[in-house]
Amino acid sequence: MRIQVCLTFTIFTLIQKISTEELDPLEAVVRFGLRASYQTIEISPGETFPPSAGRQVSTPTNVSIDCDNYGVVVRWLHPDPSPQVRFHGAIKAASEYRKSFKTADRWHNISDLLFQSSYNRYVVFVKAVANGTESPLANSETFTFNSFASATIKCFLDFPEVHLFLEDEELRIEFTNPLHLYRETPALRNLTNETLNYSFQLEGQPPSKGPVCENWVKDCSAGVKLSNHTGRYCISLEGNIGQRPLKPRRSCYTGDIRKYPPITVYLYPLLGVAATLLKFKPLQQSSPLMLEPEDPVYEMLLVPRELEPKETITYLEKMEDEERTTADKDQRSNVSEMTSTSEETELEDESSGDLGDGYNCEKWPKMEMSPGDLVDAYGTHRTLVDP
Repeated sequence: MRIQVCLTFTIFTLIQKISTEELDPLEAVVRFGLRASYQTIEISPGETFPPSAGRQVSTPTNVSIDCDNYGVVVRWLHPDPSPQVRFHGAIKAASEYRKSFKTADRWHNISDLLFQSSYNRYVVFVKAVANGTESPLANSETFTFNSFASATIKCFLDFPEVHLFLEDEELRIEFTNPLHLYRETPALRNLTNETLNYSFQLEGQPPSKGPVCENWVKDCSAGVKLSNHTGRYCISLEGNIGQRPLKPRRSCYTGDIRKYPPITVYLYPLLGVAATLLKFKPLQQSSPLMLEPEDPVYEMLLVPRELEPKETITYLEKMEDEERTTADKDQRSNVSEMTSTSEETELEDESSGDLGDGYNCEKWPKMEMSPGDLVDAYGTHRTLVDP
């Protein structure tokens, strides 16, 4: 049975306001209001109200620890759901270090309260408080991040995700350095000189120790030789940072590790052959054989004979020679006729008995110097003397 009760008014504050500021009591109530405190009380059957001041508060139970890469959380159970119940806790380390906390929840993140978490072991105490009454303490199991410390709960860091790939006939292992990945976590806080040591084991082979991964290195890597082709290769890894262990991790790679010639070994010759076939055409295309003879068809073509340049030049030279010969013959004939005419004239003059001086300036018939060019001709007067 649950009852919500109004317990008290803050009358003292109201009376003080009335006395100091000389306010009317009703005005003071309106202006400043009345504040009340409420409390939820669970009353068991047969229990009288109000509860007695010495009523016992239930003790928290099942105090547990959850720790991982990023922090530590303590959880507990309590039967009283009342919001008036508060919980007080304390963390005690092996080095007598103590740190306390208060909360209304049934859990609390204590990551920031841990001191020297890389080496210490811890235990958490929790009690419930209600109406000024405290419950007995409840404690957790001891826990630690130190693999060498004696504790019930060992907190491990997760091994980072592993990437496997083939390179130079090796199976390469690569992952992010945990000192970078978990640098601000309780387990690795304020570490500057630590290194990661890890080992890996390929199925069917003995374990191998990986190279030391310094804190300033962002990615850690290693390689393992593969002798047999199985198609699937699984590797288990484990490691630690100082005294802080990492959870073992298993990762597998599936693929063919056999080395084949590159495709260019086959591609380039094929391209060369194709280019050669495209460049050179067949020299002669043979027609298919016919079982039946075909009747040939003949066509006569009259092609005019054309003179070659050399024959044309010879023919022109021959025509020019013939024309030149004809012109010389005509010129000699004219000269002969003119000579004959001149002699006949002289004979006529002599026969007439008209003898002059030794030179006769009479004109001769016109003489053709060249075809179409006629000039007057003069000559001496000849006297024929009989022998």
